[in-house]
Amino acid sequence: MSPGEWFGAIRRAWSGMLAVFVLSMLAAAAVLLFTPPTYEAEAEIVFSAGDSTENFVPRTVATNAAARARSESVLAPIAKDFGMSRGELADRVSATWRPETSITAVTVSHTNPRTAADLATAIAETAGAQAGSDARAKTFEAVTPVSPVQPLPGTVLPVGALIGVALAVAYAGLRFVTRSRATTGAAEQIRGGNE
Repeated sequence: MSPGEWFGAIRRAWSGMLAVFVLSMLAAAAVLLFTPPTYEAEAEIVFSAGDSTENFVPRTVATNAAARARSESVLAPIAKDFGMSRGELADRVSATWRPETSITAVTVSHTNPRTAADLATAIAETAGAQAGSDARAKTFEAVTPVSPVQPLPGTVLPVGALIGVALAVAYAGLRFVTRSRATTGAAEQIRGGNE
């Protein structure tokens, strides 16, 4: 298609293109309205040498705590306290070691910001308490998040607009192709009937 043909196709299909774009934006707005917001809260465990400094290896202690934070021994009692299954809680938890430190970060996502913070703090405290005698653990409580991590209007609406534009252009192109085929088919029938 030449640029002139594209402009002609767009001019003829503008109302349909507008309808497709508006529907796409309405779908994006529906995602924002009907998707419950998800909040993330992060608590930290800072490890230091315990009674015996010779066995304290910051990286090992912190990476073990990250693994332990997602273990059955940590999550099962906390899940029970918060009225959820261990599997449901495990899906909401991530724990990582901060490289070159003795810090483990425990992050929890939840639809309730206060619950996310309470869960992150409880998991960090329990994982820190299980560190053993070679390390001391100090837990820094999670702060209650004030804004959700998803869905984000600044992301959902522009994506909806881009999808709307793409679908509107595809609609115009499809309409042009079907119109061209119909015109070509009608012209061939007329020529066939004249012979």
